[in-house]
Amino acid sequence: MMFAKLNRWLGLALVISVAFWLVGGPASKFLAQAQDCSVSFSLSPSKGTAQPGGTTQFTIMGTAQQGACNWIFTPTFSPDNDISMTFDPSSAVISPGQTVTSQATVSVGANTPPGIYELSIVITLVKQSPPGYFPEPQPPVTKIFTLQVGPGGRPDLRVNPSSIDFGTVNVGQSAQRQLTISNFGQADLFVNSVTIQGGPSSVFSLGVVFTGFTLRPNQAATITIFCSPRASGTFQDNLIIRSNDPAKSTMAVPLRCSGISPFDFDLTVTPGSQSVVAGASTSYTVRVTLRSGTAQSVQLSVSGLPLGAGRTFSPSSVTPSESSTLTISTTSGTAPGRYDFTVSGSGGGRTKNASATLIVRDNFDFSLSASPTLRQVEAGRSVSYDVTATLLSGQAQPVTLTVTGLPRDVRTSFSASTVVPRPSGATSSLRIDTGTTTPAGIYEMTISGTSLGGIETGGTVIRTTRITLTVQQTFVISGFKFEDLNGNGIWDKDREQGLDGWKITLQGPGGPRETTTKDGGRFEFMVTRPTSGEDKYTLSEESRAGWVQTAPQCSNRAAGSCTVTRTVRPADATNVDEGPVLFGNQRAQLPPIIILGCEFRDLNRNGQRDLGEPGLHLWEISLTGPESGKTITDITGCFMFTVQTSGVYTVAEEHRQGWVPTTPTSVTVKVPEAVPELIWFGNDVDP
Repeated sequence: MMFAKLNRWLGLALVISVAFWLVGGPASKFLAQAQDCSVSFSLSPSKGTAQPGGTTQFTIMGTAQQGACNWIFTPTFSPDNDISMTFDPSSAVISPGQTVTSQATVSVGANTPPGIYELSIVITLVKQSPPGYFPEPQPPVTKIFTLQVGPGGRPDLRVNPSSIDFGTVNVGQSAQRQLTISNFGQADLFVNSVTIQGGPSSVFSLGVVFTGFTLRPNQAATITIFCSPRASGTFQDNLIIRSNDPAKSTMAVPLRCSGISPFDFDLTVTPGSQSVVAGASTSYTVRVTLRSGTAQSVQLSVSGLPLGAGRTFSPSSVTPSESSTLTISTTSGTAPGRYDFTVSGSGGGRTKNASATLIVRDNFDFSLSASPTLRQVEAGRSVSYDVTATLLSGQAQPVTLTVTGLPRDVRTSFSASTVVPRPSGATSSLRIDTGTTTPAGIYEMTISGTSLGGIETGGTVIRTTRITLTVQQTFVISGFKFEDLNGNGIWDKDREQGLDGWKITLQGPGGPRETTTKDGGRFEFMVTRPTSGEDKYTLSEESRAGWVQTAPQCSNRAAGSCTVTRTVRPADATNVDEGPVLFGNQRAQLPPIIILGCEFRDLNRNGQRDLGEPGLHLWEISLTGPESGKTITDITGCFMFTVQTSGVYTVAEEHRQGWVPTTPTSVTVKVPEAVPELIWFGNDVDP
């Protein structure tokens, strides 16, 4: 009767409202000033059960397609059996595209007879109008909720387990657990909704969206809950179950989950490349570093090595962060080349790879040679050999050079005592310095090249070559040629100079030899000492016109130039120092020799004096040589010098500003051999 009365009152209110609209306000406000509102409604669920004295719930959802309006919920019942209904909220404003929900609670009286009741919900819509206009009612919408009132008894909601702990779950992964919802009561259990209290932001979620379901007595249903942590930490929430169980209309199931970073690791191999000769071994360091999560054992393996190569890990498995040593052993038959291999680490459901390179080389070998292989040296002098180490195979290694089999009083040195062989050869110069007492003879010597690079294959590589050295004992006969200015046969070094370019001849064992004085008149001959007895050598100088020999002194000077004798004995014999050989010469006095010349103006600048070209008066002419002097050209432009000493002279003209020479400005004259008839100097005025 109460709801019937309420319906009659609302109908009356509606009539009154309509009547008010008909009589109130200007005529222009009768017109709709806003778009009609259109709202679609649904009930979830549309059916429910309850026991006498109990309740049940459902959700009303409204979505506006167009227009904005107010809505009001009005329940109607036929017949009135002590059933009531409340709405939260009971009215709402809805805009286009918006969805609004209201929770409806149905309460059944204790004396309500069992049975099925259709409950009508009338939804009154009032269109929103612009300011200054009256709201305009819209056609009402009616929805039906079917209610079953049980014959007696109540539903009993129970869950198993009562709480869910997911334990630890890797970040970025998901774990799932099952929850059983059972009805242990004597009436139907209607589960209105199953939701996560934290909503979409929670790490917990349901596999499906539950819109309501019914469980008969002793019936059960299983749902799946997921935990998907997005970060490390402990997360808690509740699973909310709403039903018609009068004692447990809202049940919370605690949820717990610990997010941890998943196990991950990095794998590296160092060094990235190793080189080894065939038959040798090498090693790498394999480092496994914990990246995240809880460390787990990682098993190591390797692939891509040459056929027959051995491999061992020590240890074969590690727990990050730890290292293992990978040893690779090749055989003498391992083919040379580059091998890119892969080290793999597997553990905790993950596999990581790292690459490295093994380069297998040929066994190291080289050859050793010397050039020349035969040399001859005079005792007290030095000689050199070029020693070359050439790479034959493998990776070049340092080679140390030594020499054995030397005679006494000999010193040796290499320009580089250690060389690294190359395919084109690496050369070091071996210098052998003999002493003055080094015994004469023929010596066979051995040059050795030793490389410890053979340790890679368990040994030292040694290569040799032989050379021959012939040592001769020698004696130096030396002397000087000087200009004896005062003719006394004695070299007065403070004022008498050496003469270069004079030929000196040595006669003795081995035949005649010649040399020419140089470096201030010096000369020398290297002769071989006799092994016994003594050898005689005679020295003589060339005879040159215009010169008179003054040293050495001898009785037959008139018959020719005097000679000097030197005696050479064995090195271990008693030798008398006879001193250097001296040859002195003085320039011979000549009859007066005239050097003539003329200075002229070369008008056509052709370097010759032509008819009509005048002489140049008062030009200075100089003479340098064994005799020297200066003179001035006469009125005809000519000049004259008179000399009596043989030798080389230079005649030169002065350089005068404003004039350009057209002939050489100096002339060389050799007296008495080559004296020109006339010397010409040409000049012309510089324009």
